[in-house]
Amino acid sequence: MDQNIFIGRYLNLDRSQERRERFEAQIDALDLRSHFARFPAVDGATQAEVAPLLPGELGCRLSHIRALQGTFGEHRWLAIVEDDAVLSRFYRSAVEAIARDPQYLAFDVIFTNVRLVGTPYVPADWRLTFDASVTMNEDGSVHSLNAITVASLAGRPFHFTTGYLVNPRSLERVAELVAKSSPEAIDLTYSRLAQDGRLAIGCCLPFITTPDWGAKSEIRPDLNFSVAQRVVDRSLFVDRDIPMLRRSLEALAKRPATPTSDLLRDAYDVLWRAI
Repeated sequence: MDQNIFIGRYLNLDRSQERRERFEAQIDALDLRSHFARFPAVDGATQAEVAPLLPGELGCRLSHIRALQGTFGEHRWLAIVEDDAVLSRFYRSAVEAIARDPQYLAFDVIFTNVRLVGTPYVPADWRLTFDASVTMNEDGSVHSLNAITVASLAGRPFHFTTGYLVNPRSLERVAELVAKSSPEAIDLTYSRLAQDGRLAIGCCLPFITTPDWGAKSEIRPDLNFSVAQRVVDRSLFVDRDIPMLRRSLEALAKRPATPTSDLLRDAYDVLWRAI
């Protein structure tokens, strides 16, 4: 393997030692230590900068911008990953495949997972791409990754900056556009730049990163939609844990329903089956 085909930076606050240890255990297990270096994240609570953002949002935004700026002059694809990311066992081979394929030089940024905004029809073609890219076990878990595809995010608003790759030819322009954009959450900035055509942004399929949601002992009623959406996100993650995702949905299904919620559920079930 070419050790120099891409470099990585993982964003981590100085006070978040536990997250640092957890992430570094991942990269050691995946033989990625030589690729990744820690990038000290910005604590938004310590910034004098005035912005219409919560301290965490401001710190995240500044961290991504400074990580981009801190790698000027590199001629390799840059992988930026937040320290709560779960990396797939296929992460290295997938990123190397993207970095070696000249067709992906058409993208300025390639996300390694996103949350799409829209109806169940939005990720329909992504499901087809996912299924065609892997060999599955009987339970739906993935045995092998056979292909990696990059789908354009133009016209598809999205959330998350869990992980993404920056084209070395575009690095300085990406950093400049992000830094000069309106002060908002960093994922909204990237989505806006994709939608107005200033950056060519895509997402790889299957997803090779996902947020570490953390274990929860119980599901609160106000988290129903959030948990269900997380299952949608994880469905396209190549190392998805089918039994765990099923248990999450079963727990939600036990919550009291009303005739209205039953009707809405059945309607959405028809929509999902249609894709």
